[in-house]
Amino acid sequence: MNRWSKHLIAPVLVAALAAPASAAAQTMILQQEGHSPTMQTAWKKGVHGNRAHKAHEQQYMLLLAEKYTPDKVAEWKAVFAEREQLFAKWKSVREKQKLDPHLVEKKEQYKKYRDVLKQKVGNGEITKDQMKTMLTEWKEKNFPEKAKLDAERRERRAAFRQTRQAFDEAIASGNESAIRSVLPKLLAQEKEKNQYIASKLKQK
Repeated sequence: MNRWSKHLIAPVLVAALAAPASAAAQTMILQQEGHSPTMQTAWKKGVHGNRAHKAHEQQYMLLLAEKYTPDKVAEWKAVFAEREQLFAKWKSVREKQKLDPHLVEKKEQYKKYRDVLKQKVGNGEITKDQMKTMLTEWKEKNFPEKAKLDAERRERRAAFRQTRQAFDEAIASGNESAIRSVLPKLLAQEKEKNQYIASKLKQK
């Protein structure tokens, strides 16, 4: 695996480390568990990008598992524990990347190129859409593995979308049978995410 491929691991893992339930679904869970509107609002504001809230999110998934699929609780706990370990390894990779002089140089080149294009947009020489296309082409040329990794991520999201939608709908409707049916599928996806992340970390 070449140097630039390694530098693309962290962005991929950022997306892959996302917790299973959407913010909307989590709010519904909070409502069903009897939490106040104030807490529900705080949850919605903090659910993305806040690791403390991620921990609470995992807690609510465990509450659902305990209520609807108690035989799977141990597996959920194992998945979340492994996810924490993978996150720690990812963080280490991210820190090393920040010190890589080649990556730092590439980032500076990108920023300068972007600034030039912004000026051209301001002068009316090119449109914003053209700028976006040119920046994408620059990334594909300088980070050839990125397009492949991005495609993989899109495919995975598409494959998981149907289950996530079914989960959100089950929570919204309060259909216990539907919730009980979709939770094992969601668990399987979380296991697959861990496997994917682990495979990418081995390539570092």
